[in-house]
Amino acid sequence: VKTKLNVCYNDHPFEDFDLNIQHKNGETIILHLSGSRIVVEKKSYALMFAEDITKKKAFEKIIESTYDNIMQSTIDLDAALKKIKEQRRVLEEYKNKMEQELTVAKSVQKTIIPKKFLSNENVRVWGVSIPNTELGGDYFDFFYPDDSKMGILIADVSGHGVPSALITT
Repeated sequence: VKTKLNVCYNDHPFEDFDLNIQHKNGETIILHLSGSRIVVEKKSYALMFAEDITKKKAFEKIIESTYDNIMQSTIDLDAALKKIKEQRRVLEEYKNKMEQELTVAKSVQKTIIPKKFLSNENVRVWGVSIPNTELGGDYFDFFYPDDSKMGILIADVSGHGVPSALITT
């Protein structure tokens, strides 16, 4: 690339600057020009240096873009972490509430199982219900409709937990 550059030098320090030169094929070349004043035998000269910094500038743009992406990712991750912490707090509250409700349900379920076991001279009745989880689907009860008859109810709803317990109740 042929370029004519006239530099005026007025006893001021020479400033560094970048010069963009566009080739006729469309390619842009970036030159960094720097210089200084030299005095030789009372004559002032401008000493100039030119350096092709095209690749350096392209690399700087990549670095800036990468830095911006990293900063945005950091901001996004921080927001996601805050959201996760809030969701965890909500889930902990929900879990605590569910545990309290299961405790109440377990105590209700225990109250419907007979505590006293009546017997007569021919039959002795005894039973226990121990759920596999907090609540179960097993139930038993007995009753005497009259002096000569005894009714027995045994229920085993398939599955475990709240749905089975509700069906049994």
